[in-house]
Amino acid sequence: MILNIYFIISDYVFILGIIGGVGMNIAIIDDEQTFVENLKSDVINICNKMEFEYDIDTFNNAINIMSIYRNYHLILLDIDMPITDGITALKEINKSYNPKEFPYIAFVTSKENLVYEALKEFPYTFIRKKDINRVLEDCICKIYEKINQKRQKYTIKNGRNLITVYTKDIIYIEKIQNYVWFHTVNGVYKERTTIEEKFADLVSQNFVRTHIGCLVNLRYVFEIEQKSVLLDNGDRVPLSRKYYSDVNNKYYESLVVDDD
Repeated sequence: MILNIYFIISDYVFILGIIGGVGMNIAIIDDEQTFVENLKSDVINICNKMEFEYDIDTFNNAINIMSIYRNYHLILLDIDMPITDGITALKEINKSYNPKEFPYIAFVTSKENLVYEALKEFPYTFIRKKDINRVLEDCICKIYEKINQKRQKYTIKNGRNLITVYTKDIIYIEKIQNYVWFHTVNGVYKERTTIEEKFADLVSQNFVRTHIGCLVNLRYVFEIEQKSVLLDNGDRVPLSRKYYSDVNNKYYESLVVDDD
């Protein structure tokens, strides 16, 4: 796996590579040169400690955010900057990207009075500059783990054929009679097995049980309704009272990062 971290500062681009990572690219956008250099050093130390692979880019403003943001898995974004501030930058990004996909945007700021305004744009997390040493490692490790999950594959025994899909591409799974049907972004496949076996395989991969005969990948949940779950592709799956609280809690947990 390759962890690539880009820090964007001034007009310089720093790229560090280590064999064996997941290809994670991180950008830091901040107009304080000294802070960026210190933050870059902190990230390098964390990655070396965790034996993560990384690349680093840096910029001192977010003027060209729309032309660069798709290159990264994580953007560490200052809020209070001249010309284009962090909140405005994220508003622009939000016009065209799915927040369940990369990049994850983490606001890094000393302006605590802006936290509520910043959270309206649904960043991945909000990190106070004074808390960097306490929460940065946890943030990077969680992103690294998410990238690994997106690379994981799952094999479906579809009749006599073995179909390999990325776990992240499985939207939901439902039991119909003696078969379990896999609804994926690339098609629908069935396997003669039990829903319990599939749940045991996938419960650690962001899947939640909405019904005795249905598993859902949380990354595709659009809205949780009283008796059903609406998915990004327009499908609705049943939601039983037994699983309602668990689904609700896990869905909201999947949207935020706890920086305690």
